[in-house]
Amino acid sequence: MSRTLVALLEHPPGIPGLTRALAAANPALRVRLASDGALIQLYDDTGTLIAGVHAAQRLAVSAEAERLLDTVLPGTLPAQPWWVEARTTDAGLTDPGTRRAMRRFGDTLVGWYGGLAWQPEEHLLPLGGLLVQDTGHPMVAALTEEAAVVVEDRPVVPFSTWLADALGAHARQGRSLQLVTPASSRLTEAVATLLTAPLARWAVANSDGFRDGFSGRPLTWDERYGLIADPPGSVPTDSQLRTDPALEESDHQLLVTVKTDHPADPHLVLGRTAELLTETLAGSSPSLFGPTEPATLVWDTPTLTGLCRKRSPRSSRLLFTGPPASVRPDGVLAFSGTLTARRTRDGVRETVTLVVSHPAGQEPDTSALVPLVRELTDRGVLHVMEVRRRQGRSDLTRAPYSTGGLTPVGLALGVETIASLGVEHALAAPVRAVPVGPPMTPAVWYDLDAANDPDRDGWKSFGALLTHLDPDGTRQANAGPGANAREAQPVIQFRMPFTSR
Repeated sequence: MSRTLVALLEHPPGIPGLTRALAAANPALRVRLASDGALIQLYDDTGTLIAGVHAAQRLAVSAEAERLLDTVLPGTLPAQPWWVEARTTDAGLTDPGTRRAMRRFGDTLVGWYGGLAWQPEEHLLPLGGLLVQDTGHPMVAALTEEAAVVVEDRPVVPFSTWLADALGAHARQGRSLQLVTPASSRLTEAVATLLTAPLARWAVANSDGFRDGFSGRPLTWDERYGLIADPPGSVPTDSQLRTDPALEESDHQLLVTVKTDHPADPHLVLGRTAELLTETLAGSSPSLFGPTEPATLVWDTPTLTGLCRKRSPRSSRLLFTGPPASVRPDGVLAFSGTLTARRTRDGVRETVTLVVSHPAGQEPDTSALVPLVRELTDRGVLHVMEVRRRQGRSDLTRAPYSTGGLTPVGLALGVETIASLGVEHALAAPVRAVPVGPPMTPAVWYDLDAANDPDRDGWKSFGALLTHLDPDGTRQANAGPGANAREAQPVIQFRMPFTSR
């Protein structure tokens, strides 16, 4: 039986309906409400956590469920169904009674409220060599001093409420997140980006153990650090994880990360940078957003701003997506991204990441990038913008093998950073530098795209640019594909004299 059960319902069950359905499935289970009633936890008679159920969420469009379940839903389902997700712990999976109870729970919900219950086929082999424990969390299979290990066995792994909760709980304790999946699973872009953070890991389980989902390097279990990489030189070929991956990784993806700074203003509206990026590069504003997947809210910048303001002074991280494939207008490209807002000494730092997919044979139009820099400069918000490209899937998910890494396209630095460097020095870079804005106080776009010069090595040009901008070595930046086979964090970061805040 799968760890995951999703019920897509025609009518809302409410917390009372969920608890009644659980009681009907197995009256012996002990039910406990947590997170102000948003989470129902189930315990057996020994006090062991065996499952959890999150409160129902209403989807803005059923196509969001199709994206995450990797299936076509029947036309009889409402356009805005209610999503209920249950999670069985590893302890629960070992008990046949619990397995039967969770199936009855899904069937009972569908019988009472209409809709359908979905469970993925099992592909994950027994996790030999991994110390599976009762961790007290439905999502976490094992804990070490340095890592929380999560196991998922579903075709598409989203940044679910479960995953967000596990990440938050263990990040506060200094643990990194490690995700274990079968080789058949794919990650949404939000999860893939999360797992490129330092010490995080995507581990693919197969018949001969574990391999890193990004690089293919063999992994072994360490009692302190969890799953760790074998020494360099043990990296397999792509075919050891997937056969002929190029057939599905033929789209051209443009990756953009923009950091903008806003003054502390009660009338500040967040999300406008995301709209500018998506309208310029993908042909549409975002359609859906939310803190987790499925994204349940229709895109609306005042609503988004209100959510961030409620969390302040804590930072906020939200996901957004473009129109779902089944309702995407002609001329609009597939895209997804994240928006992070946090307070700074001078105001609010807004960071937007965006991935746009261009069909095979259709190169991204990089001519739109300089006008984009100009618009952000005119708005007075640009801090830094980095653009890269790679091959990828048209649905923006990540399969477990190396896609060949990223290629730099360009880097833009805002007015304040250029002023701290000195305009003359900034424009004397070893790559083409395009001033944007007033001649005395410009921002600058640095062209690193090898597509504009076949003889250019993009990463060498990037390294030369950083050396020129920071000859004393006081900056921090990603040094290119050789620095981290799992793709380092996408944003260049500067120490003094740059204004990184």
